[in-house]
Amino acid sequence: MPAREVERARIVLLAADRKEAEATKEDTMRLTGVRALMIAALTTAGTLAKVSSATATPPLLSDSEVGAQARPDLGWASRTPTGQIHVAQTSPASDANPGTPSAPVRTIARGLTLVQPGQAVVVHAGTYPERLRTGKDGTATQPIWIQGAAGESRPVLLGSTSTGTSPLLRMNRPYWVVRGLVLNAGGAAANAVRVENTSSVLVDDVEAYGGTAPVGVAFVNAKHSAVRNSRIHNFSRGTEDSHGVGIFPDSSGILVSGNDSWGNSGDSVQCAGPRETGFGTLDPTDVTIENNRYGNRHKNGTARRADRENAVDIKSCQRVTIRGNKMMGYRSAPSSPQGTALVVHYHADAVLIENNRIWDSNSAASLGSEINTGLGSVVFRRNLVFNLVHSGSSKGAFGVRVAPARVAEIYHNTLYAIPVDVAPTSANYALSVGQEAVVQRAVVINNIVDLAGRGLRVGTVTALTVDRNLFYRTASDVPAGSLTGNPMWRPDPVNNDFYTRDASPARDVALPTGSSYCGAGPDLGFLETCTPDSTAVNPVT
Repeated sequence: MPAREVERARIVLLAADRKEAEATKEDTMRLTGVRALMIAALTTAGTLAKVSSATATPPLLSDSEVGAQARPDLGWASRTPTGQIHVAQTSPASDANPGTPSAPVRTIARGLTLVQPGQAVVVHAGTYPERLRTGKDGTATQPIWIQGAAGESRPVLLGSTSTGTSPLLRMNRPYWVVRGLVLNAGGAAANAVRVENTSSVLVDDVEAYGGTAPVGVAFVNAKHSAVRNSRIHNFSRGTEDSHGVGIFPDSSGILVSGNDSWGNSGDSVQCAGPRETGFGTLDPTDVTIENNRYGNRHKNGTARRADRENAVDIKSCQRVTIRGNKMMGYRSAPSSPQGTALVVHYHADAVLIENNRIWDSNSAASLGSEINTGLGSVVFRRNLVFNLVHSGSSKGAFGVRVAPARVAEIYHNTLYAIPVDVAPTSANYALSVGQEAVVQRAVVINNIVDLAGRGLRVGTVTALTVDRNLFYRTASDVPAGSLTGNPMWRPDPVNNDFYTRDASPARDVALPTGSSYCGAGPDLGFLETCTPDSTAVNPVT
């Protein structure tokens, strides 16, 4: 295309931008065709060309090379108990009783003695100041349950500072389910639940809080086990770490799913190997952390205390998936100076981070650390980062930084409202690769950055591909050859998940990465937009 025609096409496209901003629905439908023609013309002319000279998607890690490769099969936990041992606090409860509905035992410990594989210990409303240990094995066909009685207030298993540091509930036998209890550590330096030296344990729909141990729910040499659909909060040791969930050495196939966690003096979830803990032999492997809520707001918007450090902290863990979580409200603290929601460092490897929403934090994701040695491979894809807040960190505020690492792939993300620089020495940016230490191979493609102080910082990267990224309202560090222009969010983008309008230049122009798409090609950014402008979509809460 001749240069004069290229310039004319650019002017027409800018005019379409201005018109679309005030367009009616009918105008937008008409302008969609104009925009598509102009973008096609400009792309053909090379004026919207990528930074690298490659014309195809660069090699990406496959799903078999990154992320958890196994998750626990919990089908056994869906069975129905064949019998029940009842526990109650009211008369005629007595540990001399057989545990029938009309003659319940009085302590949960007695119930655990009487229960047989295939049966459930049914705990009626009341407060039980006990420390418990599972005493016999369940099986895949005959698991054992400890569960709150249906239709009653949840029973409370209560610890205290005068009853030692043993866990409230030590799960050390296979095929057990604990469900529907409140685990109040009562200020004790005790785990609420400790799953240890066993396999096939499910902690489901519990509330655990109030301890001063280093972790509330711990997995130590645990296999094929899970904590899900639970509220885990306010484990605190002042300025020392107390994490909500801890996944520790020799554990594998661990699932952390559907939980709500906040107010811990460490992280909501920490995964750490023997180099960090000082015990055990093998790094945790095949860990899945998905569909959890972490941070300083309940879903209804009510304020609560955020964790002192991070939502998720992955140290030397292997094959980890962090998917579909919501993280908000993380601020700079002495032990977490960057105020980062998500941290992956030490010797972590094969980590997949996808479909997460991170907002109202000083920084979103710190991947690798020049202080804490090197990261292996990490993929950060299909994530939404928005409305970050510079909370006083000397490192500034940032969206995603990687260094050092062997492989870093950052694609199909949307980053919105990353603070502008507040001083010449600050380092606010949307994306940073290899700035503090070497990244051997990095791919940064198909992202959208809007309202950022800086776009992409690049330090030392041995092999780098930067391609098909769209920048808008970004003050500096926009790579040469990037797409630039208004992504055209739908109205109220925060509550419309940053879907784009029909005429957006982000539509159908991304490099294919193997994911499904609608339209003529994949869209740039967090999500594919497959519905017309008039369609209501998913609010972020």
